[in-house]
Amino acid sequence: MNVAGFRGREGYTLTELVVTTGLVALVGAIAVANYRGQTPCYAQERCTFELAADLRAARAEAQSRNVPVRVALDTAAARYTAWVDRNTNGTPDAGEQTVVDLDAGRHVRLTANATGGTFDTRGRFLCSNGYWQVTLIAAHLADRTVRVLPGGQVDWSGR
Repeated sequence: MNVAGFRGREGYTLTELVVTTGLVALVGAIAVANYRGQTPCYAQERCTFELAADLRAARAEAQSRNVPVRVALDTAAARYTAWVDRNTNGTPDAGEQTVVDLDAGRHVRLTANATGGTFDTRGRFLCSNGYWQVTLIAAHLADRTVRVLPGGQVDWSGR
């Protein structure tokens, strides 16, 4: 029985289904291509921010606990280790270390002017070069740099 003159319609036509499926596939392909193209950029930005935030936290930890906090970088593994050096022996002992993988994957390489340094109890950064500079490099993108100045200030650039 027709209600108000409308003829009942059961489902969609094959043409409507093919057109809709094609549009969804096209939009999905564009989204995946854009995501893949942006992955190195996002990885580099995330790693830069994470490293700078962790270094600021290490400085605050040194000042609040009144003990040195040491930081060491392994550029080959894209990993750094930070530890509160409670016994001030310069090596990470059981319960002292925190290892952080930057999770940069294959997109970001690291270079540095030194392997690390120490935040002293006043928040100053002691390093063989006087300051520490870590550069995060991703293909076809401008380099990003994290610097720790002798006074302990952490700065990052390339934003």
